[in-house]
Amino acid sequence: MRLFVGIKSSKNIMDGILKWQEKNKDLGVRFIKSENLHVTLIPPWYAEGPQNSLSKLRKLNSELKPFEMTFDRIDVNFKNKVIWIESEVVPDEIIKLQKDLSNLFQDVHKENGRKFRPHITIARFKEGELLGDASFKKLNLSQRVSKITLFESKLGPKGANYKELN
Repeated sequence: MRLFVGIKSSKNIMDGILKWQEKNKDLGVRFIKSENLHVTLIPPWYAEGPQNSLSKLRKLNSELKPFEMTFDRIDVNFKNKVIWIESEVVPDEIIKLQKDLSNLFQDVHKENGRKFRPHITIARFKEGELLGDASFKKLNLSQRVSKITLFESKLGPKGANYKELN
């Protein structure tokens, strides 16, 4: 199984992104389906099954103090060929949470030296496909984070699909 840990996007986030996607349908990109929107906290790894990871997350979720996360800008990452939303000011709670998860999942997650940058990928594109300027936009979407989710990722010809396992 291909698994990863993240925060499922709220209905408010999904609705806001769907509106943005509808307004920008001429960008020449592949939009991420609303049910697949999330913040990745621990990137994908392969495992025999989810039980070990689920038990780790049960304990963490039972101790999680809910916090607000606001996404207030859209940016284009040309290196990874994605458009994402992110926060100008990243809450300390999510930085601490990601560090705690990195320690908890150190058997499957190796630090790569990059600074954690919480975001939600909203579209992907191939070289030369982006037909306009997708960054630039300010927005104000927020959600209350009260649960960390283990996802199964199934790769397919039209992209990945994610299934919540807890």
